[in-house]
Amino acid sequence: LLPANDRNLYCIGCGYHWNEWTLDLSYTYLVIEDRTIDGRMAEGIFPSEFKDGDTHLFGLSVSTKL
Repeated sequence: LLPANDRNLYCIGCGYHWNEWTLDLSYTYLVIEDRTIDGRMAEGIFPSEFKDGDTHLFGLSVSTKL
């Protein structure tokens, strides 16, 4: 479950191919904007706050053609 608010993604990746093998690397930096949610108890929504959200995502893929 991810907080549903504005976010920015910055990413970079590279790949290398040799013979039947391929190697791909990636990095993504995800910045999630702060958000305050007003409580609506009649709807079952509690007051809440999301701050300082950022994530570092790393990817590695190795594949081959046999």
